[in-house]
Amino acid sequence: MKILLTVYHDGETYPTKVSHRTEGSYSHIVKTISELEELGLLKSEVLGRRKVVCLTDEGREVAEMISDILDISDNNQVDDVGDEKVQGILDKVEMIYRQELKGKDEISSDKARNLGKRLGPYKRELSKLEGEVNDDLLVEAKNRVDEVMELKNQLSK
Repeated sequence: MKILLTVYHDGETYPTKVSHRTEGSYSHIVKTISELEELGLLKSEVLGRRKVVCLTDEGREVAEMISDILDISDNNQVDDVGDEKVQGILDKVEMIYRQELKGKDEISSDKARNLGKRLGPYKRELSKLEGEVNDDLLVEAKNRVDEVMELKNQLSK
């Protein structure tokens, strides 16, 4: 479903781009594209060295129906899923703070570097969720990540 919707929204696209947008492995995306081609929902052609994927007429109809159904339910469910994701990140950042920084006077530079590597992906994930989730919760989570990163920097020897 994600692949069909990605091609529907992007128009003509490449399997690599679909893989990035759906966060699926390239091999899984290529296999699924082949299956969707067999079903007559997608078609592909090689242009130069790259494979281009697009919807067939039937694929477009199916994608439009899926998109319409999701638009109806998105008003309720997608925000909840996104909010849950943000809350999960916030909970993980709080756990890192409690386990690694709370009550400490200083931490080693190696520990600070390691914490930066653990917190960085959360910050990037929160940036990806902008415009898709509750803004207040997102701002709270981003601010907390920044606070914990700043504390990490202050405590680093």
